[in-house]
Amino acid sequence: MRADLDRHLGKARGLFDKAEDRCESAKRGPAKRSLRGVRRRLGRVGKALRKSLVRRTISSAVTDPIARIAAALAADVRTLSTSLGCR
Repeated sequence: MRADLDRHLGKARGLFDKAEDRCESAKRGPAKRSLRGVRRRLGRVGKALRKSLVRRTISSAVTDPIARIAAALAADVRTLSTSLGCR
């Protein structure tokens, strides 16, 4: 389970860095696509935490805050991607 979460979070961080680099070079479209990938990866983290195997093995006191944070980050990334202005 931890390996899956680490993989999704690592990929999300890489996509976010890629979006930042693309925005610095004034490429708004590719930056928005990278941010869309970040949002998807964060959504996958939330889905992974809601799987029945995870719910049976890990306490909800641990998984619920992480899932809420991932959902909040995904919402923030969505807001960022809709109001993105690259120079």
